[in-house]
Amino acid sequence: MSLEKLQEKLSSLSEETKSLYNKIDEKYQITINGEGAVELVDISNFKVLARGEKKIREAMKKLLEGAR
Repeated sequence: MSLEKLQEKLSSLSEETKSLYNKIDEKYQITINGEGAVELVDISNFKVLARGEKKIREAMKKLLEGAR
């Protein structure tokens, strides 16, 4: 996948997803895997927590609720 397509895919994330991402811990990253799917990854152990934007939003909401 080209860099332009990667940037396009990441920039197409919804405002809600971007807002949630800005609130979670830095050890969680949104990445794009080799198949072009968007994933939420815990980089401390390289575990994929969610795949697909809707599931990523749900996972980030759970992470934020647990942090309270």
